[in-house]
Amino acid sequence: CTKLSPGSVYNLADKGDSDQGLVNGLIGEIFEVKIGFLGWLKSNAAAIMMDTVVRSVNEKHVPPFTEICQEQKIFNTPISPYLDKEVLKQKGLCIDGSAIEKQGFKYSAPKVTKELLLEQIKFMQDQKIFPTV
Repeated sequence: CTKLSPGSVYNLADKGDSDQGLVNGLIGEIFEVKIGFLGWLKSNAAAIMMDTVVRSVNEKHVPPFTEICQEQKIFNTPISPYLDKEVLKQKGLCIDGSAIEKQGFKYSAPKVTKELLLEQIKFMQDQKIFPTV
């Protein structure tokens, strides 16, 4: 893929139909944490009290992560446990990354896997932008 039309925009997206459940499952497996989804009733109750839920989650997760980063002298990281309430809203998103393939581009990693995530985590740890945990 060496010749793309100037000004063209192409989406890059994995070809594995990855969704929040898949990614959360892999992250849970890697970090040995339980990640789950609430049922309809709990989800609707949480939606009514969104500010309270988000504040509670951030109060639980952000301080320990910040402490771990400070202990390891990591003062700037692209990854954060901070949760914005917009993330919890029911807004589906689907990205089609096939147009660039028509130009000859080949995905070297077409699907999100545990191994690929571990590789990225190690890369960030080597760069000192993500803590070893």
